[in-house]
Amino acid sequence: MPVAPAGATPLEDEPAIGQAHEKSETSAPPFWRRPLPVALVSACAALLLGVFAGRGLRPASAPAPDVEPKPIVRFVQTLPPGVAFRSTGRPVIALSPDGSSFVFNTTAGLFLRKLSELNARVIPGTEQTLSNPVFSPDGQSIAFLASGLRKTSVNGGASLLIGPPGIPGGINWETDGSILYGLADGIWRVPADGRSKPEQIVQAEPDEQLSAPQLLPGGKHVLFSSNRAGTLQVEARSLAGGERRVLVASGRSACYLPATGHLLFVVESDLFGVALDLDRLATIGSSVSLVQSIRPAGPSDMAHYAVSRDGTLLYLTGGADRKVPVWVDRQGKEQPLKLEPGEYVSPRLSPDGAKLAMGENAGGKRGYVVWDLVGETRIRLTQSGAGVTIPLWTPDSLRIVYGSFGGHLLVQPANNTRPPEVFMNAMEGQRNPPPLPLFFTADGRKVFFVAQTASVRFPSDPRKTRPGCPYQRCLRRSSPQTANGWPTIRLNRGGGRSLSVRFQT
Repeated sequence: MPVAPAGATPLEDEPAIGQAHEKSETSAPPFWRRPLPVALVSACAALLLGVFAGRGLRPASAPAPDVEPKPIVRFVQTLPPGVAFRSTGRPVIALSPDGSSFVFNTTAGLFLRKLSELNARVIPGTEQTLSNPVFSPDGQSIAFLASGLRKTSVNGGASLLIGPPGIPGGINWETDGSILYGLADGIWRVPADGRSKPEQIVQAEPDEQLSAPQLLPGGKHVLFSSNRAGTLQVEARSLAGGERRVLVASGRSACYLPATGHLLFVVESDLFGVALDLDRLATIGSSVSLVQSIRPAGPSDMAHYAVSRDGTLLYLTGGADRKVPVWVDRQGKEQPLKLEPGEYVSPRLSPDGAKLAMGENAGGKRGYVVWDLVGETRIRLTQSGAGVTIPLWTPDSLRIVYGSFGGHLLVQPANNTRPPEVFMNAMEGQRNPPPLPLFFTADGRKVFFVAQTASVRFPSDPRKTRPGCPYQRCLRRSSPQTANGWPTIRLNRGGGRSLSVRFQT
């Protein structure tokens, strides 16, 4: 199995930390010169089935299908010069249902590679920023997120808008002609032809994030992953309602293989499999480790892997990206901090320059770390539904503010002497993702932040907010640099999308 070079896995659209990688004595080449760390295992169904069936994990009522063992084939696909992955906070690869072709999402567009051909090509019309591509059941179309749920032909052309915009939690194109996708408030289903309105099939709890939806065979139950205040689980629920059934505790990014009757899921950066009894909605026997060091998809609870109907497995290797922050002077000299390597993102220096706050993913548990630059001590803050947004220091350098899954802004002492407290209550209609605090005013009494239901709110009181412009309206309008004496910020996110915000009191 090829091993990918170490590389940053930052929050989506968030610059990576300058870093010195664990057990690395030489600097890595520029990302666009590195090989694409993709391993393709042909006829993986035979391999996986051999592991499972040999351990008696199949239910007696559903015998394993006969699969002719085939040799394992592996190869490395390289990225073209000057091209890098984009939108890495969501899966960047997708495999056609028959395993004959795959796509990977890059800054130049979606590249399509047929296994019968030597070279990959860009799908015309996919050059704009997009994320989370998936194939249609017949392999002739691709759905993705780009200012809404869209689809296009594998041959290129204009895309068709079929679903509303939002922060994606995974997409799956079902054989019944519907598309399942996760949004901030739960899991939705929409016809792939876009002729009907989306319907919500699973409601997320206020402090919960749902992802990786998939209809189980029979079309009566939906499989998905749940993250509630840092607790990861693979669950299933009847479309008719009722209680959820926990299938795997501590797992995420799950996928069911109808050909073999097994459930795949990720724990930290390793892929596991276990037999699943669909009648009882329960796993059978113990799970088996299949592949190690699959790269996680940033903060989304998903991972960079895909499986075809016959069990062909496509994945990015490299596992979780462990790194340490470094100081860089004006001459470019680097000095790593005396900090254990970890999955750190979004470093923020305190106003007094004495401490560094960072988001951290430790074994699937999201949280924040504060590093004392003077005493060289590390503190991991206790969490209460944190979503690892960018941390914001208070002007006195004593506390940090961050968003929670419930839509609140929380504040906590940087020395972890007290648990987090609500700095600002969730707004009406506020859901996931967590709000993103931006900066304090000079007097330290007010904070700017971004939320999904309203692009920016400017609270004059920590418990009360006043709305800025609604998100959709902000997407459509442009504003001057100042309006009535108040600053206006224009946030460009590529692909022709921009967000204009006027701060109000």
